[in-house]
Amino acid sequence: MTTPWEAVMPSRGPSERPLFGRLGADECRWLLSSRSSGRICFSVDDRVQVMLTAYVARTDRIYFRAAAFGRVARRAQTRPVTLQVDDMQSDHQASWSVTVTGTSQRVDDAATLASLWSPVRPVPWEAGQEPLWIALAADDVQGQRLRS
Repeated sequence: MTTPWEAVMPSRGPSERPLFGRLGADECRWLLSSRSSGRICFSVDDRVQVMLTAYVARTDRIYFRAAAFGRVARRAQTRPVTLQVDDMQSDHQASWSVTVTGTSQRVDDAATLASLWSPVRPVPWEAGQEPLWIALAADDVQGQRLRS
């Protein structure tokens, strides 16, 4: 009988083992800038909350939108936050995952807000208005790549 894991992972011989490799910080930042959606993760009442989010990656920060009184705006500013972005290929030929962990805060700077509200901005995942911008300052950037 085939397990669910075996049904997803193709059979490999000894010479076909997947190769995991760490990504450098510059490559992680480049990969982050190549995408516009990921998962925001933070802790609430001793449980991890994971939410899809659209984001904008800039040199030193990652920006995402939040509803004024929503879960993210209320909690992400008082706890460490992790953004996870990945590209998982169904054939497992070349997949990668990048995580950015750090502190977040509401964006109040007028010049930064003006640039974020430019015509090219991420569309929010949640229904309703998301007028706040939250900035994630990266304390830790890590990534890995899988190749077969």
